[in-house]
Amino acid sequence: MKGIVFINQDSGYLMIDIITEYVNKGYDCILFTGRLVERNRKLPQSVKIEKIIRYKRTSKLYRLFTWSIGFIQILTKLLIKYRSDELFIVSNPPLAPLLPLFLQNQFSLLIFDIYPDVLVELGYSAPTSGIVWLWQKLNRKIYPKAREVYTISEGMGQVLKKYRSEASLKVNYIWTDNTFFTPVSRENNHFIKAHNLSGKFVVMYSGNLGLAGDVEVMISVAGMICRDDIVFIIIGEGAKKKLISSKIEALGPEKKNVILLPWQPVGQLPYTFSAASLAVISLGAGASKLAIPSKIFNFMSVGAPLLCISEAGSEIERLAEKYNCGKNFEPSDIEGIAGFIQKMADNNVLMEEMRINSLLASRDFSVKNARNFLPDGNIAFND
Repeated sequence: MKGIVFINQDSGYLMIDIITEYVNKGYDCILFTGRLVERNRKLPQSVKIEKIIRYKRTSKLYRLFTWSIGFIQILTKLLIKYRSDELFIVSNPPLAPLLPLFLQNQFSLLIFDIYPDVLVELGYSAPTSGIVWLWQKLNRKIYPKAREVYTISEGMGQVLKKYRSEASLKVNYIWTDNTFFTPVSRENNHFIKAHNLSGKFVVMYSGNLGLAGDVEVMISVAGMICRDDIVFIIIGEGAKKKLISSKIEALGPEKKNVILLPWQPVGQLPYTFSAASLAVISLGAGASKLAIPSKIFNFMSVGAPLLCISEAGSEIERLAEKYNCGKNFEPSDIEGIAGFIQKMADNNVLMEEMRINSLLASRDFSVKNARNFLPDGNIAFND
Protein backbone atom coordinates (compact mmCIF):
# COMPACT_ATOMS: atom_id res chain seq x y z
CA MET A 1 0.00 0.00 0.00
CA LYS A 2 1.11 3.54 -0.69
CA GLY A 3 2.07 5.52 2.40
CA ILE A 4 0.73 8.99 3.13
CA VAL A 5 1.68 11.14 6.11
CA PHE A 6 -0.91 13.57 7.51
CA ILE A 7 0.46 16.54 9.44
CA ASN A 8 -1.84 18.41 11.82
CA GLN A 9 -0.65 19.55 15.24
CA ASP A 10 -4.18 19.68 16.68
CA SER A 11 -6.40 16.96 15.19
CA GLY A 12 -10.11 16.34 15.64
CA TYR A 13 -13.08 14.93 13.77
CA LEU A 14 -12.21 16.71 10.50
CA MET A 15 -8.81 15.04 10.35
CA ILE A 16 -10.27 11.70 11.42
CA ASP A 17 -12.88 11.82 8.67
CA ILE A 18 -10.35 12.74 5.97
CA ILE A 19 -7.93 10.02 7.03
CA THR A 20 -10.75 7.47 7.17
CA GLU A 21 -11.53 8.16 3.51
CA TYR A 22 -7.89 7.54 2.60
CA VAL A 23 -7.81 4.32 4.63
CA ASN A 24 -10.94 3.15 2.84
CA LYS A 25 -9.14 3.74 -0.48
CA GLY A 26 -6.28 1.49 0.59
CA TYR A 27 -3.69 4.02 1.75
CA ASP A 28 -1.26 3.22 4.56
CA CYS A 29 -1.77 6.32 6.75
CA ILE A 30 0.41 7.98 9.38
CA LEU A 31 -0.71 10.96 11.48
CA PHE A 32 1.68 13.50 12.99
CA THR A 33 -0.17 15.27 15.81
CA GLY A 34 0.22 16.76 19.27
CA ARG A 35 -3.39 16.12 20.23
CA LEU A 36 -6.10 13.84 18.89
CA VAL A 37 -9.69 14.52 19.99
CA GLU A 38 -11.97 11.58 19.21
CA ARG A 39 -15.74 11.67 19.53
CA ASN A 40 -18.10 8.99 18.25
CA ARG A 41 -16.04 8.42 15.07
CA LYS A 42 -12.63 7.05 15.97
CA LEU A 43 -9.37 7.14 14.06
CA PRO A 44 -8.98 3.81 12.20
CA GLN A 45 -6.80 1.42 14.20
CA SER A 46 -4.51 0.88 11.23
CA VAL A 47 -3.32 4.50 11.37
CA LYS A 48 0.08 4.97 12.96
CA ILE A 49 0.40 8.04 15.20
CA GLU A 50 3.66 10.00 15.44
CA LYS A 51 3.46 12.25 18.49
CA ILE A 52 4.76 15.82 18.44
CA ILE A 53 4.45 18.64 20.96
CA ARG A 54 0.92 19.72 21.75
CA TYR A 55 -0.18 23.15 20.54
CA LYS A 56 -0.79 25.54 23.45
CA ARG A 57 -2.67 28.79 22.90
CA THR A 58 -2.51 30.23 26.42
CA SER A 59 -0.15 33.03 25.38
CA LYS A 60 1.73 34.37 22.35
CA LEU A 61 4.95 32.92 23.73
CA TYR A 62 3.46 29.45 24.19
CA ARG A 63 1.97 29.55 20.70
CA LEU A 64 5.28 30.48 19.10
CA PHE A 65 7.18 27.93 21.18
CA THR A 66 4.86 24.99 20.45
CA TRP A 67 4.59 25.94 16.77
CA SER A 68 8.38 26.12 16.39
CA ILE A 69 9.17 22.94 18.31
CA GLY A 70 6.40 21.13 16.46
CA PHE A 71 7.85 22.16 13.11
CA ILE A 72 11.33 20.94 14.09
CA GLN A 73 9.96 17.62 15.38
CA ILE A 74 7.95 17.05 12.19
CA LEU A 75 10.86 17.86 9.90
CA THR A 76 13.25 15.63 11.84
CA LYS A 77 10.88 12.64 11.77
CA LEU A 78 10.18 13.10 8.06
CA LEU A 79 13.88 13.26 7.18
CA ILE A 80 14.68 10.16 9.21
CA LYS A 81 11.67 7.89 8.60
CA TYR A 82 9.41 9.15 5.81
CA ARG A 83 11.54 10.44 2.94
CA SER A 84 9.50 8.73 0.23
CA ASP A 85 5.95 9.02 1.59
CA GLU A 86 3.41 11.45 0.22
CA LEU A 87 2.56 14.31 2.59
CA PHE A 88 -0.84 15.84 3.39
CA ILE A 89 0.11 19.05 5.18
CA VAL A 90 -2.41 21.05 7.21
CA SER A 91 -1.49 24.65 8.08
CA ASN A 92 -1.11 23.73 11.75
CA PRO A 93 1.52 24.57 12.85
CA PRO A 94 1.59 27.62 10.57
CA LEU A 95 5.14 26.84 9.46
CA ALA A 96 4.14 23.37 8.24
CA PRO A 97 3.46 24.45 4.61
CA LEU A 98 7.16 25.41 4.46
CA LEU A 99 8.28 21.81 5.07
CA PRO A 100 8.67 21.06 1.32
CA LEU A 101 11.58 23.51 1.25
CA PHE A 102 13.62 20.82 2.98
CA LEU A 103 12.07 17.68 1.46
CA GLN A 104 11.63 15.94 -1.88
CA ASN A 105 8.30 14.28 -1.01
CA GLN A 106 5.21 14.77 -3.11
CA PHE A 107 2.75 16.84 -1.08
CA SER A 108 -0.67 18.46 -0.86
CA LEU A 109 -1.68 21.40 1.32
CA LEU A 110 -4.85 22.01 3.32
CA ILE A 111 -4.98 25.66 4.35
CA PHE A 112 -7.18 26.46 7.35
CA ASP A 113 -5.38 29.74 8.15
CA ILE A 114 -3.43 31.75 5.59
CA TYR A 115 0.00 32.77 6.85
CA PRO A 116 1.58 35.27 6.88
CA ASP A 117 -1.49 37.19 5.67
CA VAL A 118 -3.40 36.60 8.88
CA LEU A 119 -0.54 38.12 10.90
CA VAL A 120 -0.78 41.30 8.85
CA GLU A 121 -4.57 41.52 8.98
CA LEU A 122 -4.64 41.04 12.75
CA GLY A 123 -1.98 43.68 13.28
CA TYR A 124 0.79 41.40 14.52
CA SER A 125 3.13 42.33 11.69
CA ALA A 126 3.50 45.15 9.20
CA PRO A 127 2.87 44.24 5.54
CA THR A 128 6.31 45.62 4.69
CA SER A 129 8.21 43.62 7.33
CA GLY A 130 11.04 41.37 6.24
CA ILE A 131 9.43 38.26 7.73
CA VAL A 132 6.19 38.81 5.81
CA TRP A 133 8.06 39.52 2.58
CA LEU A 134 10.18 36.36 2.92
CA TRP A 135 7.26 34.15 3.97
CA GLN A 136 5.12 35.30 1.04
CA LYS A 137 8.04 34.74 -1.33
CA LEU A 138 8.45 31.19 -0.02
CA ASN A 139 4.71 30.57 -0.39
CA ARG A 140 4.91 31.58 -4.04
CA LYS A 141 7.70 29.07 -4.47
CA ILE A 142 6.03 26.19 -2.61
CA TYR A 143 2.33 26.40 -3.48
CA PRO A 144 2.72 25.85 -7.25
CA LYS A 145 4.66 22.64 -6.54
CA ALA A 146 1.88 21.07 -4.46
CA ARG A 147 -0.15 18.30 -6.07
CA GLU A 148 -3.26 19.91 -4.60
CA VAL A 149 -3.93 23.04 -2.55
CA TYR A 150 -7.17 22.76 -0.62
CA THR A 151 -8.91 25.53 1.27
CA ILE A 152 -12.25 25.84 3.02
CA SER A 153 -14.03 28.94 1.69
CA GLU A 154 -14.36 31.03 -1.45
CA GLY A 155 -12.91 34.06 0.36
CA MET A 156 -9.79 32.14 1.33
CA GLY A 157 -9.54 30.92 -2.24
CA GLN A 158 -9.44 34.52 -3.43
CA VAL A 159 -6.54 35.30 -1.09
CA LEU A 160 -4.60 32.14 -1.98
CA LYS A 161 -4.68 32.89 -5.70
CA LYS A 162 -1.68 35.16 -5.29
CA TYR A 163 0.37 32.11 -4.28
CA ARG A 164 -0.91 29.66 -6.88
CA SER A 165 -2.05 31.70 -9.85
CA GLU A 166 -0.91 29.15 -12.40
CA ALA A 167 -3.04 26.28 -11.14
CA SER A 168 -6.57 25.78 -9.89
CA LEU A 169 -7.30 25.82 -6.19
CA LYS A 170 -9.64 23.33 -4.56
CA VAL A 171 -12.34 24.80 -2.32
CA ASN A 172 -14.19 22.40 -0.07
CA TYR A 173 -16.28 23.48 2.88
CA ILE A 174 -15.68 21.65 6.13
CA TRP A 175 -18.48 19.89 7.96
CA THR A 176 -20.15 19.09 11.21
CA ASP A 177 -20.12 15.76 12.97
CA ASN A 178 -23.90 15.53 12.68
CA THR A 179 -24.13 12.13 14.29
CA PHE A 180 -22.49 13.62 17.41
CA PHE A 181 -23.95 17.13 17.34
CA THR A 182 -27.67 16.40 17.45
CA PRO A 183 -30.36 18.62 19.03
CA VAL A 184 -31.06 17.97 22.71
CA SER A 185 -34.39 19.23 24.05
CA ARG A 186 -34.22 21.79 26.83
CA GLU A 187 -36.24 19.48 29.07
CA ASN A 188 -33.60 16.74 28.76
CA ASN A 189 -30.55 19.00 28.77
CA HIS A 190 -28.58 18.61 32.00
CA PHE A 191 -26.35 21.60 31.11
CA ILE A 192 -29.43 23.84 31.24
CA LYS A 193 -30.45 22.35 34.57
CA ALA A 194 -26.95 22.59 36.06
CA HIS A 195 -26.70 26.31 35.28
CA ASN A 196 -30.31 27.26 36.07
CA LEU A 197 -31.08 28.22 32.48
CA SER A 198 -34.63 26.91 32.31
CA GLY A 199 -36.89 29.58 30.86
CA LYS A 200 -33.89 31.71 29.82
CA PHE A 201 -32.93 32.96 26.38
CA VAL A 202 -29.28 31.87 26.13
CA VAL A 203 -26.82 33.81 23.98
CA MET A 204 -23.77 31.53 23.79
CA TYR A 205 -20.20 31.73 22.58
CA SER A 206 -18.22 28.50 22.82
CA GLY A 207 -14.70 28.37 21.45
CA ASN A 208 -11.26 29.88 21.54
CA LEU A 209 -11.01 33.18 23.40
CA GLY A 210 -8.17 34.29 21.16
CA LEU A 211 -6.98 37.57 19.78
CA ALA A 212 -8.58 36.98 16.38
CA GLY A 213 -12.15 37.29 17.67
CA ASP A 214 -14.31 40.05 19.16
CA VAL A 215 -15.94 37.98 21.89
CA GLU A 216 -15.68 40.85 24.37
CA VAL A 217 -18.37 42.62 22.37
CA MET A 218 -20.81 40.30 24.15
CA ILE A 219 -19.97 41.97 27.46
CA SER A 220 -20.78 45.41 26.09
CA VAL A 221 -24.06 44.09 24.70
CA ALA A 222 -24.91 42.40 28.00
CA GLY A 223 -24.40 45.73 29.76
CA MET A 224 -27.08 47.29 27.55
CA ILE A 225 -29.70 44.60 28.08
CA CYS A 226 -31.49 44.78 31.41
CA ARG A 227 -33.64 41.67 31.22
CA ASP A 228 -33.67 38.73 33.60
CA ASP A 229 -34.76 36.33 30.86
CA ILE A 230 -31.65 36.87 28.68
CA VAL A 231 -28.37 35.25 29.74
CA PHE A 232 -24.95 35.42 28.07
CA ILE A 233 -22.67 32.39 28.36
CA ILE A 234 -19.03 32.43 27.24
CA ILE A 235 -17.22 29.08 27.18
CA GLY A 236 -13.56 28.64 26.37
CA GLU A 237 -9.93 29.47 27.04
CA GLY A 238 -7.39 31.70 25.36
CA ALA A 239 -5.41 34.91 25.37
CA LYS A 240 -8.45 37.14 25.94
CA LYS A 241 -9.89 35.27 28.91
CA LYS A 242 -8.45 37.65 31.51
CA LEU A 243 -9.71 40.65 29.54
CA ILE A 244 -13.18 39.14 29.27
CA SER A 245 -13.22 38.25 32.97
CA SER A 246 -12.25 41.80 33.95
CA LYS A 247 -14.97 43.25 31.72
CA ILE A 248 -17.55 41.00 33.36
CA GLU A 249 -16.41 42.16 36.80
CA ALA A 250 -16.63 45.77 35.64
CA LEU A 251 -20.35 45.31 34.97
CA GLY A 252 -20.85 45.22 38.73
CA PRO A 253 -22.36 42.65 41.11
CA GLU A 254 -25.91 43.58 40.14
CA LYS A 255 -25.31 42.37 36.57
CA LYS A 256 -25.50 38.61 36.82
CA ASN A 257 -26.51 37.88 33.24
CA VAL A 258 -23.02 36.89 32.03
CA ILE A 259 -21.49 33.50 32.83
CA LEU A 260 -17.87 32.63 31.99
CA LEU A 261 -17.05 28.92 31.89
CA PRO A 262 -13.96 26.85 31.02
CA TRP A 263 -13.82 24.32 28.21
CA GLN A 264 -16.50 21.67 28.66
CA PRO A 265 -15.78 17.92 28.36
CA VAL A 266 -16.00 16.70 24.77
CA GLY A 267 -18.86 14.35 25.56
CA GLN A 268 -20.93 17.27 26.88
CA LEU A 269 -20.70 19.41 23.74
CA PRO A 270 -24.06 18.36 22.24
CA TYR A 271 -25.67 19.51 25.50
CA THR A 272 -23.80 22.82 25.74
CA PHE A 273 -24.35 23.67 22.08
CA SER A 274 -28.04 22.71 22.28
CA ALA A 275 -28.46 25.08 25.22
CA ALA A 276 -27.84 28.04 22.90
CA SER A 277 -30.95 29.96 21.91
CA LEU A 278 -28.62 32.08 19.80
CA ALA A 279 -25.07 31.02 18.86
CA VAL A 280 -22.38 33.70 18.61
CA ILE A 281 -19.83 33.27 15.80
CA SER A 282 -17.09 35.89 15.86
CA LEU A 283 -14.34 36.84 13.41
CA GLY A 284 -12.10 39.78 14.20
CA ALA A 285 -11.29 42.66 11.88
CA GLY A 286 -9.24 41.51 8.92
CA ALA A 287 -10.04 37.82 9.35
CA SER A 288 -13.23 37.78 7.29
CA LYS A 289 -11.59 36.14 4.26
CA LEU A 290 -8.77 34.40 6.10
CA ALA A 291 -10.68 31.98 8.30
CA ILE A 292 -14.02 30.33 8.97
CA PRO A 293 -14.75 28.85 12.42
CA SER A 294 -15.73 25.18 12.27
CA LYS A 295 -18.11 25.67 15.18
CA ILE A 296 -20.55 27.47 12.88
CA PHE A 297 -21.38 24.09 11.33
CA ASN A 298 -21.65 22.40 14.73
CA PHE A 299 -24.14 25.00 15.95
CA MET A 300 -26.11 24.53 12.73
CA SER A 301 -26.22 20.80 13.45
CA VAL A 302 -28.07 21.35 16.75
CA GLY A 303 -30.40 23.88 15.13
CA ALA A 304 -29.07 27.05 16.74
CA PRO A 305 -29.77 30.38 14.99
CA LEU A 306 -26.59 32.40 14.42
CA LEU A 307 -25.50 35.79 15.69
CA CYS A 308 -22.44 36.54 13.55
CA ILE A 309 -20.04 39.31 14.57
CA SER A 310 -17.68 40.14 11.73
CA GLU A 311 -16.84 42.62 9.01
CA ALA A 312 -19.37 43.04 6.22
CA GLY A 313 -18.75 40.59 3.40
CA SER A 314 -17.32 37.85 5.60
CA GLU A 315 -17.82 34.18 4.87
CA ILE A 316 -19.92 33.68 7.99
CA GLU A 317 -22.22 36.54 6.93
CA ARG A 318 -22.62 34.88 3.54
CA LEU A 319 -23.58 31.57 5.11
CA ALA A 320 -26.07 33.15 7.53
CA GLU A 321 -27.73 35.04 4.67
CA LYS A 322 -27.70 32.13 2.21
CA TYR A 323 -29.52 29.82 4.59
CA ASN A 324 -31.52 32.53 6.41
CA CYS A 325 -30.42 31.11 9.74
CA GLY A 326 -28.97 34.22 11.38
CA LYS A 327 -27.71 37.74 10.97
CA ASN A 328 -24.31 39.42 10.85
CA PHE A 329 -23.28 42.64 12.59
CA GLU A 330 -20.11 44.72 12.56
CA PRO A 331 -18.34 44.49 15.96
CA SER A 332 -18.97 48.20 16.55
CA ASP A 333 -22.75 47.87 16.12
CA ILE A 334 -23.51 47.22 19.78
CA GLU A 335 -27.03 48.63 19.57
CA GLY A 336 -27.84 46.57 16.49
CA ILE A 337 -26.63 43.38 18.18
CA ALA A 338 -28.60 44.14 21.34
CA GLY A 339 -31.71 44.86 19.30
CA PHE A 340 -31.41 41.61 17.34
CA ILE A 341 -31.01 39.56 20.52
CA GLN A 342 -34.12 41.07 22.06
CA LYS A 343 -36.07 40.69 18.82
CA MET A 344 -35.22 37.00 18.70
CA ALA A 345 -36.05 36.54 22.38
CA ASP A 346 -39.49 38.09 21.83
CA ASN A 347 -40.40 36.43 18.52
CA ASN A 348 -40.96 32.69 18.81
CA VAL A 349 -42.05 32.40 15.18
CA LEU A 350 -38.82 33.95 13.88
CA MET A 351 -36.77 31.84 16.30
CA GLU A 352 -38.39 28.63 15.11
CA GLU A 353 -37.95 29.59 11.45
CA MET A 354 -34.24 30.25 11.88
CA ARG A 355 -33.80 27.17 14.06
CA ILE A 356 -35.25 24.93 11.35
CA ASN A 357 -33.23 26.70 8.64
CA SER A 358 -30.03 26.19 10.62
CA LEU A 359 -30.76 22.50 11.07
CA LEU A 360 -31.56 22.05 7.37
CA ALA A 361 -28.39 23.93 6.39
CA SER A 362 -26.25 21.48 8.35
CA ARG A 363 -27.20 18.75 5.86
CA ASP A 364 -25.02 20.49 3.27
CA PHE A 365 -22.03 20.13 5.59
CA SER A 366 -21.94 16.42 6.37
CA VAL A 367 -19.09 13.92 6.61
CA LYS A 368 -19.54 13.20 2.90
CA ASN A 369 -17.51 16.38 2.30
CA ALA A 370 -14.43 14.50 3.52
CA ARG A 371 -14.43 12.52 0.27
CA ASN A 372 -13.63 15.72 -1.60
CA PHE A 373 -10.15 15.69 -0.08
CA LEU A 374 -9.27 12.52 -1.94
CA PRO A 375 -7.16 13.01 -5.08
CA ASP A 376 -9.31 14.43 -7.88
CA GLY A 377 -12.29 14.58 -5.53
CA ASN A 378 -12.65 18.33 -5.26
CA ILE A 379 -14.70 21.06 -6.82
CA ALA A 380 -12.32 23.52 -8.44
CA PHE A 381 -12.26 27.12 -7.32
CA ASN A 382 -14.00 29.44 -9.74
CA ASP A 383 -13.13 33.08 -10.30
